[in-house]
Amino acid sequence: MKTQILTFVFSVTFALTTSFATNNTGIDSIGNVKSGIECVIFQNTDNLATLIIDKPYGEKIAVKLYSESGVLMSYKNLKRHDTVRIRFDLSNLPKGNYTIKVVKADEELYTKQVTATGNSL
Repeated sequence: MKTQILTFVFSVTFALTTSFATNNTGIDSIGNVKSGIECVIFQNTDNLATLIIDKPYGEKIAVKLYSESGVLMSYKNLKRHDTVRIRFDLSNLPKGNYTIKVVKADEELYTKQVTATGNSL
């Protein structure tokens, strides 16, 4: 029952989020990766990217943001069972391409490139 509710919440959240998304990069399809994790990453403005992820109980997942040169810029561990929405504000980063990776241990489950257009001030 809990899984059905979470799947429903994830589906509704995804549908509502994507219906309001306007960007020039498009929206990825939902990634159904090997370990049963569902995730989507999209860039809804020039300097804001959003990750929505639904992971099963007990899975230790990390979300990492890398610069073009491969430098780790941000890191977040996801330990609980739930649907999570993470927003990446890229406005304070130098102009360029960045990569968001969803990883389990050393295995990359999902990857998406996003673009920072520089400081919006």
